[in-house]
Amino acid sequence: MAPSEKPLTLKKTRFLKRFFKYAASLGGRMVAVGLSGGILGIGFLPLLWAQDKMLQVSGNVILDSASSHQSEYTIFHEGKKVATGKINAQGKFSFQLALNDRFEVVFSAPGYVSQRYEFHTRVPADAARDGLMPFLMDVLLHKPFFREKEEFASAIRWDNGVYDLVFENETYRSLRSQLKSLNLKKAQMAALKSQEAEEARRKAEEEARRKAEEEARRKAEEEARLAAELEAKRKAEEEARRKAEEEARRKAEEEARLAAELEAKRKAEEEARRKAEEDARRKAEEEARLAAELEAKRKAEEEARRKAEEEARRKAEEEAAAAEAERLRKLRESEKTASNTYIILRKYTTGTSKYYGYINFGNGTGNHNLTEEEYHEYYKKYRLLIRD
Repeated sequence: MAPSEKPLTLKKTRFLKRFFKYAASLGGRMVAVGLSGGILGIGFLPLLWAQDKMLQVSGNVILDSASSHQSEYTIFHEGKKVATGKINAQGKFSFQLALNDRFEVVFSAPGYVSQRYEFHTRVPADAARDGLMPFLMDVLLHKPFFREKEEFASAIRWDNGVYDLVFENETYRSLRSQLKSLNLKKAQMAALKSQEAEEARRKAEEEARRKAEEEARRKAEEEARLAAELEAKRKAEEEARRKAEEEARRKAEEEARLAAELEAKRKAEEEARRKAEEDARRKAEEEARLAAELEAKRKAEEEARRKAEEEARRKAEEEAAAAEAERLRKLRESEKTASNTYIILRKYTTGTSKYYGYINFGNGTGNHNLTEEEYHEYYKKYRLLIRD
């Protein structure tokens, strides 16, 4: 090795491998120019090198059960749709993603299960500076096995071991491994459907046997029910005939009993009428006697009540007169020693007292009740000494 030459580093060696791989995917349209300082100079016409800090993503979409394409891709950033594009008739696509960010890309086609990929585009600074080769991928879309609409395929992250962006799920690193995985799923689904069909057949046979047994049981029960109904009808008719004969006999006995009761009732009513007339006459005489006695008693009680009321009234008047005389005596007696500085004169605020108000002469003899006339008289007499 000449002194001016520098050995190829591991990063440069891996970079060149990825470069040749990408060049091969474009049909080998490149020419070698020379080797200088351990670095291969290459002339390459359609070189799509990401010099603007973007990641170029290119690849193919393969439909498992169709030859023509109606597929598309949709790019999401932080949950929001930021771009969408159609897959061309040959199934090829290409788009760019910003570096050092995270995107979700969903590939979809009508009637197929969508495939969702997570692109984590954070890469080492020197890789971003030198430029990244396009990321190549094959996307296989298949018909749904059940009712699934979308499935997560794989995340794509930077791997320092290979110094490139790689699929975390190895199944999606090649179309062959995806087809192998899909064929395995199809075989599993076929086996599952076979098991389900066998289970459905077994259940159908079991249901048919159960229905036959149920029908036989129902028929036997129906025959037993009809036989029981016929026997019940015969017994009911026999019972009805017996009841009719019994009813006729009972009716005849009832009519004879009613006739006897009517005769007995007539005689009883006649006797009762006679007794009632006798009782009424006796009662009328007794009521007349009692009425006379009650009237005499009422008059005696009325006279006694009148005399008692008269005596009570007279006594009450005497007591009231004596009380009034005593009140007036105390009032005049207390007035003799009335205070020369203040007198209290008040009206009663409630109507419970028979007096109009009261006066206090301020001499320790207490309050003295006053009639309305006395109240006004004392007001005029002591108005200058009255205190509130």
